[in-house]
Amino acid sequence: MTEPVVHAESRPLPLALKHFAIAILLFSVIGVSLASYLHTRVLSPNEFHFADLYVFQPSFKLYGTPAFYNEVRGENTRWTYPDTMAPLYRALYATHHPLATYLTSVTVIVALGLVTFVGQLRKRGISLRTAILFSSLTVAISYPLWVMIDTSNLELFIVLVVALGITAYLSGRFWWAGAFLGLAAAFKLLPIIFLSLLFSRKHYRQLLFGLAVGGAYFIGSHWIVGPSLMEALRGTGGGLDAYTVHNGYGIRPRDIGFDHSLLTLVKQGYLILQTLGGPMAMKMPQIYRLYMLTAALLGTILYFTRIRKLPPLNQALAITVLALLLPPVSYDYRLCLLYAPWAFLVLFILDGKREPTQPTTSLLFLFAILFTPQNYLYYWIGKYGVIFAVNYGAQVKVLLMLGVLYLVLRYPLVHSEPELPQAPAVVMLEA
Repeated sequence: MTEPVVHAESRPLPLALKHFAIAILLFSVIGVSLASYLHTRVLSPNEFHFADLYVFQPSFKLYGTPAFYNEVRGENTRWTYPDTMAPLYRALYATHHPLATYLTSVTVIVALGLVTFVGQLRKRGISLRTAILFSSLTVAISYPLWVMIDTSNLELFIVLVVALGITAYLSGRFWWAGAFLGLAAAFKLLPIIFLSLLFSRKHYRQLLFGLAVGGAYFIGSHWIVGPSLMEALRGTGGGLDAYTVHNGYGIRPRDIGFDHSLLTLVKQGYLILQTLGGPMAMKMPQIYRLYMLTAALLGTILYFTRIRKLPPLNQALAITVLALLLPPVSYDYRLCLLYAPWAFLVLFILDGKREPTQPTTSLLFLFAILFTPQNYLYYWIGKYGVIFAVNYGAQVKVLLMLGVLYLVLRYPLVHSEPELPQAPAVVMLEA
């Protein structure tokens, strides 16, 4: 593939990227200031910081036994993830200071990502100082990353593997893309949607290789967790069923503003109507099943009619947005999945000879809002003595991501100059 243009002298950032930096700073200041003034939570609905890291710790005292999959007496919690995630938690709990280990992991991953991205900006003629300032500003005030840290959720490692897979795909390393995306699918099943990137370019062998890698890890991790393979598989099934009942069927007003799934829009309307109007004709389990069927059908139709025909960068953006919108539960820390395609969008802009088009500039503007908090947005519901506030910051992000999806489906991200690559020909991770 064509190598990115290397400029002999430093050049300034394109105006669109300067405006992005200003916008993300401005929206962050507004979001934090208004949330502080209105006494709403900026980062997450959890009462305690780093809650996700410690919530399963009582269960892991029973690791390797059948009781591992049961609710821990007196703790009101149980292991509800697939056992593919258990070795990651086990590794953290095995250390003397799990939180310190987690924060160190975050620091190392973010630092490596920054160094790699800064290196790619430098190859495109951006001065070292400008590259560091632009990259560091985006990371330092990025809402999804801080939500991830505040909750100490291990989605961090899934984001890392997906980012490596997207990077490999856009860099033409399809075997590596298959391996990383297959592994990500094994962790939490849903990332299997990213393997459709390989299907769209008819890389069937690499796709099968990715499925084999994911399948091997899926079976291997369950066998390791035990106490037997079949017991672990039954435990995973039971845990996912419990998660569906609690998070899929359940409506928790405190969490709604931090869940950017399309289903949450439905839940929010259901909650309002139920509170103000009484009994509903359909119950949430029925609505949940109808939503899952509709989401799968619409996602499949959209993929085969439009997404698979798009340029690679458009595909990566579209699939990432669908991976964030379609799941029945999708908390704001999962927005970190946007970082890799956003980075390639920035590099795509720098590879162009002209200022970016209006659609590309609009994409950057939407990203600037998606990377900042809107949790100061809420309204009160009250009737018959029932009063509570519903935060709808995440639903604003749903609308923003639908805007991103429209733009990437409508406008191909390709350069008009024949000598430039049709997709960002970059390698964010050097071999």
